[in-house]
Amino acid sequence: MKWHGNDLYCGDDVGKVSVVAITSLLTKTIFQTPSTILMHLDSSITQIDTYKSYLLISTKTRTYLCNTEKEQFKQIGKKLRDGNFGACFSNDKIIQPLESYHPVGGGYKTIKEGEDFSSPLSDTTKIFCARPGSRLWEANFEGSVLVTYQFRHSFDQEPSDIVVIEDSPNATLHINKPNLERLISKKFNFGKIYPVFEKFILTHDASGLYFFEPEKSKLQFWSNTFTNIVDIRIIDSYIYIWRKGLQMNIVSLQSLENLLIATLVNRQYYLCSELCLYYSDDLSALMEKSEKIHVLAVLKTKLVEIEARDMLNRLQPIMDILEGCYKKQSSGIKLENGIVIENQYSFESSESNSSSYLPETVLTFNGEHFDDSQKLIKSSKDTNENGNINIGVDNNIMALYRQYVLNKTHKNVELTGTCKILTSLSFDNLLSHFKQFIEFVKEKDDDDATFWCQEQILKQIDKDHSIIDNINTNSLQYVIDSLVASTKRENLICLCNFPLPKAHTKKIDHYKLACKLFDHVDNKNEYLSNIPYLYKYKLKVNSLHEVMLNLPVITQFSDKEVFKEFTGMLTYDAWDEIIKLFVKLKKGYCLNCGNNIDIDDALTWSEFGLLMVESIGSKNAVRLLKHYSRFIPGGHLDARFYQSCIFTTTCNDQRLALNFMEKVVNSENSIEFGEMIGRFIQKRYLGNDLEVCNGKINFPTETCPVCDLPVNTSVLGETKKCDNGHSYHSICYTTNSTICNICIMNT
Repeated sequence: MKWHGNDLYCGDDVGKVSVVAITSLLTKTIFQTPSTILMHLDSSITQIDTYKSYLLISTKTRTYLCNTEKEQFKQIGKKLRDGNFGACFSNDKIIQPLESYHPVGGGYKTIKEGEDFSSPLSDTTKIFCARPGSRLWEANFEGSVLVTYQFRHSFDQEPSDIVVIEDSPNATLHINKPNLERLISKKFNFGKIYPVFEKFILTHDASGLYFFEPEKSKLQFWSNTFTNIVDIRIIDSYIYIWRKGLQMNIVSLQSLENLLIATLVNRQYYLCSELCLYYSDDLSALMEKSEKIHVLAVLKTKLVEIEARDMLNRLQPIMDILEGCYKKQSSGIKLENGIVIENQYSFESSESNSSSYLPETVLTFNGEHFDDSQKLIKSSKDTNENGNINIGVDNNIMALYRQYVLNKTHKNVELTGTCKILTSLSFDNLLSHFKQFIEFVKEKDDDDATFWCQEQILKQIDKDHSIIDNINTNSLQYVIDSLVASTKRENLICLCNFPLPKAHTKKIDHYKLACKLFDHVDNKNEYLSNIPYLYKYKLKVNSLHEVMLNLPVITQFSDKEVFKEFTGMLTYDAWDEIIKLFVKLKKGYCLNCGNNIDIDDALTWSEFGLLMVESIGSKNAVRLLKHYSRFIPGGHLDARFYQSCIFTTTCNDQRLALNFMEKVVNSENSIEFGEMIGRFIQKRYLGNDLEVCNGKINFPTETCPVCDLPVNTSVLGETKKCDNGHSYHSICYTTNSTICNICIMNT
């Protein structure tokens, strides 16, 4: 599958390529959107890539280039192959969004030799196709092969190191050495291929990752640290590695220069020094051309502060060179609560326009570094009023910022350092930090971090709800406002603030906390109008008198679970009142103000009828529904309702009977159950069933472990025993996937 703008292109194992056009207006119907078949190719699809109006489709035997504007496609090259070889576009702009959306038409047509195919392109986009024998084709947009690259001669190099960096000021250098005995197989071939940083082509097999540079026909670096690889995806500079056993690894690519500055910014001075020593040769070459590497000269002062004089002695030759670079490139340095460097140097990655972050795991390939955590490297936006870069920022604010940036792409991931801050600070102190943090993000990124801070507050209180019993009024209001901001949805209430039926379907996060806060808020009506799902909690009343007072809102809220709280106490007369309200609701009127409302997700007549059956029995329910039959559209009481009415008359416990209907009877066995009901009725009225007496069945004492109803009944027909002799209704045993609950509990 491959996303391209609003289009999702899909290729299957029989060579069919389809496209689904998704728009932002789709909600419930997103999985009902029709697909369009574009072409049927000769073999299974290995990889699909996109660029502007072009598709690149690689099958097991060929690679095809498709022009979506002309709805044509042609084969690249003429030689066939046999294997899961990929193909990709390579250009620094391929991840940019589409300039326009081109409607999808019908099936694509192949074109004849010499026929005009490509649309005008002004960039230098390249097409690469994997070939047998560790080769790559480079092709143009006419489908012609320009160059064949051979890489096998560079397979003799050793795999690269992996540097693991912990998220701690006291972190030290930890290097995972590769397995030098497991080298590249002579049978190695390209699989799926991906462009990386304009110059590299990345591929993988089950045993490793491989970075090739086509222009030099060389394997530049590779790693065998990650094994059992199933697939990979690349987003910006991050590589997501999916492995067997439901494992996921994330690796990010970063230059040595940014890596060193990142550890300096994060006050990991000892680690930064170790990296300087470990990559001293690369650092020496970097000093000659970098405009910002001289900031590492402050390590001399910082190592003294942390009493690491032994490291300082080892680092002295590098420090001498750095100080020389510093005198040439810097007009001064000021140390006050951190580092202040004059001159506006940007600490942004050369590979991306966005700020770079230092991950905890770093791959090092010939001086290039690749990592997977989220530590901040400051950008040139962090300047003081004199235009100088301020690298020193409060540690807590920095930790919050790392978490903030990480959560933009990994919402549920928490950094250890951030967790310690959030749990160690008092609530009032935490609010103060968040206020400073919001200002920091606004100044640095021109972004509003308010909502993120509110979410962090709610997560902390969710761990201990007793916090809200001990905070002041202002802090309590902040929590309430945060909860409302995280849950408020439009169009869930009427103009009169009564909940609409669909309000009960919009589940909220922090539900237990919201219920706890309900008892603390002064204006409960306003609170409910902001979070109408909480009627689920508010309507849990304890007496019939309270139920009768709340009948309009209970009926309009239309939540079956709320209704079931009261079915045991509702009388025939109460249901008579409820059904009048339900008739009005089904006509589309608000039960409070009478205005027209949206009744999506209101109870169906069958659901409403089954609640009545559970409460007052099937005979009374049918009698009452007959009285209002003129308001019930034909067919709105379905077969399931009538089957339930019949089934409950045969059981001593109608709740168990209805539980059976809900738990066991589904779309797959509904016909079977209907036939059981039919046979029962025939036996009953023909007098052929000795167990039936006055409409009741004399049940034996053994019950079914699935539905808790007696096993041998005329309605449910055949029984089934597991290997250990435990008895079930046949329909229950099948529905339970022929698994014996008793045997499982005893193992």
